Amino acid sequence: MSTLQKKVFKLLNLDTSHNISAKNNDDVKRVLSGLNQIIGGINNLRNDKGDGHGKRVAFKELPSRYDTLVVNSSITLINFIWNTYSERKYR
Repeated sequence: MSTLQKKVFKLLNLDTSHNISAKNNDDVKRVLSGLNQIIGGINNLRNDKGDGHGKRVAFKELPSRYDTLVVNSSITLINFIWNTYSERKYR
């Protein structure tokens, strides 16, 4: 997941090391960095807490409110990435 995310962010100029807005504004840099953290966190939660892998006896599910957090975060991320792609595509 990390490799794909890095490629997409680089292609769409969302990588904080190359994005002009991020270089000129610490808040933009912080938000774009936060998106990276959210993607990594969602991926780790899926691997650690998802039901797609074998679980130890001591496995404990997260409260259901985290389901909502992950879904809503994912929707926000996808909307931002898609809007960025669409904006660049039609320039």
